[in-house]
Formats: sequence, C-alpha cells, structure tokens
Amino acid sequence: MAKIRRQAVNVLDIVEKFTNFALKDQMSKSAISVPSNIAEGHGGNSNGDLARFLNIGKESNGDLRTRVYIVQKRISTIQNQQNS
Repeated sequence: MAKIRRQAVNVLDIVEKFTNFALKDQMSKSAISVPSNIAEGHGGNSNGDLARFLNIGKESNGDLRTRVYIVQKRISTIQNQQNS
C-alpha cells in the first residue's frame, strides 16, 4: 500500500507543473483514486466489497497508466521536433 500511496504523491508532484488543467485534473483524480479505493475496500464489510473496490482501483490505475503513456509520447514528439 505504501508503494501505491507514493505513486499518487509522485504523480501529484509531476502534474503540478502541467499547464493543461484538464489533463492535470484527470491524472490527479486517477492517482488519488487508486489508494483511496484500496483503503475503502479493506474497510468494507465483506469480500465482495473488497473485490469491488480493488477492481475500481485497478481501473483507475489503468486510466492513469494510459495518460502517462500519452504524455510521455507527446513529450518525445515535441523533443524530436525541436531537435530537427
């Protein structure tokens, strides 16, 4: 769990510098959603609750990973254009 919380903090530190508010907002929400849903699932009353919240956290992590990939590709493209 500590690793997942560190991931959220790291993402928030990185996106703080973004000028694209929509992307910053979406990535922040996804990053916070992952550990929040895991914690909520562990606080639930049943294995069904745990499974449901773990699944939501997994989906949020997938969303975040997709956005990180897109940002990385965009930065790479911009750097290549500047070096040409």
